Amino acid sequence: MIVAHSSILRCAIIAALLLPAVRALALDNCDPLRQRVSELRFEGLTATAVGTVTELLPRSPPSTYSRPELAEFVRRLRNLGIFDAADVDCDGPLLRVAVREKWTIV
Repeated sequence: MIVAHSSILRCAIIAALLLPAVRALALDNCDPLRQRVSELRFEGLTATAVGTVTELLPRSPPSTYSRPELAEFVRRLRNLGIFDAADVDCDGPLLRVAVREKWTIV
């Protein structure tokens, strides 16, 4: 019985650790090889400057990005530490960046 509980606990811990990595690749609508981006759309930016986010891209749009470059962009967004959530998705040539800023006292 104790072995079964520790096995379930171990699986839950592994799943919790891997979830951010799986979500980082939530670029399902993006081209798997090269994604042409001509426009950026930001959702949820209130206190954070747009330039803070755009400077995390390897090149300014209009440009073509590989899947690893977009995944790295998502990783950098999340590692800033100023967002509770950050997701990126493609809609044709539009790159949609949706964030939820952490609550702060200004």
